[in-house]
Amino acid sequence: MRKHLPKKTSEGFTLTETIVTATIVAILSSIALPNYKESVCKSNQSEAVSELSMLQTTAMSYKDEFGNQPESWEQMNTIATTQTLTSDGSKSKASGLLKGTTQKLRSGKYKILTETTNETLTFTAVPLQGCEYYAVEACINTKDGESDIERGNQTTGIATTTC
Repeated sequence: MRKHLPKKTSEGFTLTETIVTATIVAILSSIALPNYKESVCKSNQSEAVSELSMLQTTAMSYKDEFGNQPESWEQMNTIATTQTLTSDGSKSKASGLLKGTTQKLRSGKYKILTETTNETLTFTAVPLQGCEYYAVEACINTKDGESDIERGNQTTGIATTTC
């Protein structure tokens, strides 16, 4: 008489199944990750655009209120406070001269470079953490109110504003 051996039960995946699954996950990740990174960069850039728009409005409001273009962050803060990050990571009001200074946005994702001429203020937001092509430049002519904002992207970098 023949003895019957108990049936073996499967308690896991075979090596082939595991390799196929890992391959599929790797392919999906290679497709999704660049799109995710671009979405994050665009989201950060939109935040920078919002901040620069506020700075344009603040600069023009200062000119309307006091009759001259602001020359310092303290003057801008009399209209609307610009919060920035200090070197130790705490939040504070922006300070110092506008021309040639750098301020770090409160999100910590962009720094703002400011240039001034007799009638024009130009703010450039430069990414700090990757997303190097997603800079933003905004300008406002405080004499006639003309303003412009340009966004950079993966293919074109940043265009120059005209005010």
